[in-house]
Amino acid sequence: MTGWAIPDSELHQPHRSDKLICDEVRATPDEVTILALGPLTNIAAAFRRDPELPSLVDRIIMTGGTVTAPGNVTPAAEFNVFCDPISARAVFRSPTTKTLIPLDVTRQVSLTLDLLDQLPPETANAGRFLVRL
Repeated sequence: MTGWAIPDSELHQPHRSDKLICDEVRATPDEVTILALGPLTNIAAAFRRDPELPSLVDRIIMTGGTVTAPGNVTPAAEFNVFCDPISARAVFRSPTTKTLIPLDVTRQVSLTLDLLDQLPPETANAGRFLVRL
């Protein structure tokens, strides 16, 4: 088809993600929690860019791996680690405080619309956060 006027997408941020991570952590050291829901490529790149950065991150909460369940890429491999195992190893070995949420745990918890009535009230921090989420 011709004649479609589809605009080009623009970058949300003008900088590479590893630089953005470095800038945000450096702006508020020991206050940034990184929530990593995919491969750890950008975090590992930020740690390579700024070797002091791991000690300035408050914590990393990440999904990856599996304990007792089969993987979601192969019977033994979970996508986030399978996709970039070198970066995963670098982040796992970093001195940053980490919380790893494996695939089998993510399959046990499901947030549905039916659970909205069971959330803490919006006056509580957790309730306010979960309602916004």
